[in-house]
Order: sequence, then C-alpha cells, then structure tokens
Amino acid sequence: MGVNMPAKCVVFLSLSKIDGDKFRNLTTGEFTQMSGRAGRRGSDRVGTVLIADEKTPSLNLIKRITEGLPNSLNSQFKLSFGLILTALRSNVKVEDLMKKSYKEHFKQKYENRDIFNLSKLEEATKVECSDIYEYIDCIDKIVKNSVFLFKKYKILKQNDIILLLTNEIIKIKEINNEFIHIEKFNGYSEFYFPQELKNIKNCNIKYEDIFCILKESKPYFDFKITNAEDFLLVKKIKNYFESLNGFSCLKCSKFKEHFLDALKYVEIEHEISRIKHKYSINNLEHIEEYMNRVKFLVKNNFIDQFVTLKGRVAAELRTVNEVLSTEMIFDNEFKNFEPAIIISLFSSMICDEQREEYQCSEKLKDGIKRLEFHYNKFSEDMETLCIPPFKPLNFVLAQAVYDWCQKETLQNIVTKYEVSEGDFVRLILRLDECCREMINACILIEDENLEQKFKKASEILKQDIVFMPSLYL
Repeated sequence: MGVNMPAKCVVFLSLSKIDGDKFRNLTTGEFTQMSGRAGRRGSDRVGTVLIADEKTPSLNLIKRITEGLPNSLNSQFKLSFGLILTALRSNVKVEDLMKKSYKEHFKQKYENRDIFNLSKLEEATKVECSDIYEYIDCIDKIVKNSVFLFKKYKILKQNDIILLLTNEIIKIKEINNEFIHIEKFNGYSEFYFPQELKNIKNCNIKYEDIFCILKESKPYFDFKITNAEDFLLVKKIKNYFESLNGFSCLKCSKFKEHFLDALKYVEIEHEISRIKHKYSINNLEHIEEYMNRVKFLVKNNFIDQFVTLKGRVAAELRTVNEVLSTEMIFDNEFKNFEPAIIISLFSSMICDEQREEYQCSEKLKDGIKRLEFHYNKFSEDMETLCIPPFKPLNFVLAQAVYDWCQKETLQNIVTKYEVSEGDFVRLILRLDECCREMINACILIEDENLEQKFKKASEILKQDIVFMPSLYL
C-alpha cells in the first residue's frame, strides 16, 4: 500500500516484500520511492530514514539497496486512434506530442548544440568550379555500386591490386566480412584524384575506401555477372567511369585546391542534412504508424479535411475501443438490443480475464456476431496498413455481466463464473464509466433512444455493494 503524504521520518521494518508467492529484497527504485517521503517541505531541513529490520540485514545488502542503480525508465507513449482524434479536434499537432514523449527525449537532448552547429555549417561557401560537384557525385556512384557488387559476389580476392579513393595502390592480403587487410604495393598510377601518393603501411580498410580493381594497371570491371539486373549495374558503373575524363573541372588550373574544398563542402552538406533529418518529423519513431493510422481514419470516415462527426464521437470514448464502438453506433447495430445485452457486449473490450472457453446465452449470440463482424473488418484494414492490432475481444464475462444486470447476486456470480470479486467489481465500475461516455456520445449525435438505453444500462449496473460509498481515512 502506498501512502501519499510527507513525513518527518520514514521507518523500514523490513527490507524485503512479498512478490506474488515469495519474498524478495526491495529494489533501489522501491527504496528510493518510499524513503523519499521523509522530510516535510518547509518544515524539515532534512528527512530521516531508519532501517529497523529484525532480521539485521548485512551491510552489503543495505548498500546494494540504497546505493544501487535504479531501474531505467521506459517510455509508455503509445499512439491510439483516440489520441489522434482528440489532438486533431483540438488543433494540436500529433507530431508535437510525439516529440514531447520520453522516448524522443534523448534525441532532443543535444538540440541546442546541434542547432548552433547547424548555423555555423550553413555559413560554408560553395566552391565555384564548373561541374566539380557532378564529378564528385559520379565518383560516389561508382564507389557505392561497386561496393554492392563486391559484397554480393565476393569479387575481391587475395593478392588483387586495388586503387583507393586516396589515390593509393595497394595489394589485398586478407579479406573478412567487414574489413580488408592490405599491404604496401610498389606501384603508381595517375588517376582521377588530386591527392599526393602516400606511403601506406599494412592496415585494414573498408570496402567503401575502394575506388576500383586494377588489372595490368587499368581499371577492371568485367565481373562475369550473369544476373540481368546486376549486369546492367556493371554497365552503368563502366559508363560512369568512362564519363570521368569528360568533366570540364579537370581542366581548371586550381583543380586540386577546388577538389579538396568541394569535398569538404559535400561533407558539410551531408552533416547539415543529417542534423535536419534528426530533428524532422520524419525521424520520429512513431511517424510511420501515425501516417498509417490517419489513412485508416480517412478510409473509415473518421476524418476528412477535418474531424468528422463520427471522429468527434470516437474522441469522446476512453474506456472501450473507440473506433469499433463508434462504428457500431453509426451502423445502428444497437437498435434492436436491450440495455443489458449492449453493456454485456461492451465488457468484451474491457475484460482481462484469461480463459479459453466461456458461456453464452442465445440472447447474446447475435450481438457477439455483429461485434465480431466489425472487429474483423477493421482488423483487415489495420493489417493491410501495418498498424498494431486491436486488443482481442474477450467475451469470458459477457454472460456474467448480463446476469448481473438481471439482479444476480455478486456471491452467485463469483461462484458460478469462477471470477474474483475484485476483478468483477472493477469490470462493473469501468462499464458504468463506459455508459457515461456513451451518453455524451449520444448527446453529440442527438440520438435520444440510444441515450436512454445507456442511461438504463447505467442504472441496472448500480446494485449491491459494488456502488456503495467507500470509506477513506
């Protein structure tokens, strides 16, 4: 039992607690939460925490509980149709809500620093040298496409001679999945990069560092690939390579200087794009699910340019499946059902009781059939759009709720349906809350007949000890 009150002193009579069917030591988080009540704000300079455990716990145990690392916090933010409809109805951007979630907190942690860096990066001056950026882009395409083929077909072999992007010619000594072990090769070739040839030592390089394979000091692209799509890719690489000599930037007297400056500018552009993407809505973890949920709502007429009446009704519902319940209302499915049956059907969206079989009278079967029809229809749409599925309908206690509405006693229901008193009472209380939400929804669509049915359902739920006032100290 938690006590929500400040105290001058907190005393622990035990550092263990029962967890289901066995005792275990308190976690650091639990100890911190309870001991944090010590000290009244404005009255006590410090709060006192005493450990008076008769078992005399060891010093190591006390230290582990009091000084250990607390459990990490996990974001509980989840997108729902109700959240989206409520936000859109209130002219609140759902993207802003997602940004404020705990899960996105760490992404935004360095936002001020990144924005400052972004402003500095955007001051960079672009090099003006005819088609030098197209030249760099052509080299980049050659490398990316070649790396794809190198990895897919394992083209590189031991002792192959390769040209690096740094204009260095090296020999492959050994190859693994990620890195290539190389060694110095006494060769030189004047190619397309203005850097000076460097003395290279034995080291590891990545596939992305390779420009091309050399055969007899010439670029080699005859990879003997039979796959039609990849054969066309090889042809494309050859075309890129043959076009390199045609760039006019190579004739510039300051090509080497311009090339290095242009490379730096390209890197700056990539960093600017990375920072902008990091804080854009397209980088939010739930953005794809949000877009798919909006498509679902549009398809089923909950929203168009604005939130429709159907959507505003769904936004009123919190206790039960908002879109499924609203669909039942707008399809007039409750027209021929009595209040007791209607509220029994709603129990399937609330009940958490786990059981494979359930009892069901003939009166409930038609309503269950209609509810399952709409549930399956929506489930197909959600599966197509890759939206997480609805909570399954659970009719385990539907008959029990119907019997309760027929004035059956709590004791008889608990015995007959093998359900705990607490679980059943909690279900009835939530169904009453559901009735209040449904009444508001009926007022919104001006359906007086359905409004009266839910008022009647609320009345027949309120019986026995369940709705007696509780005693609070």
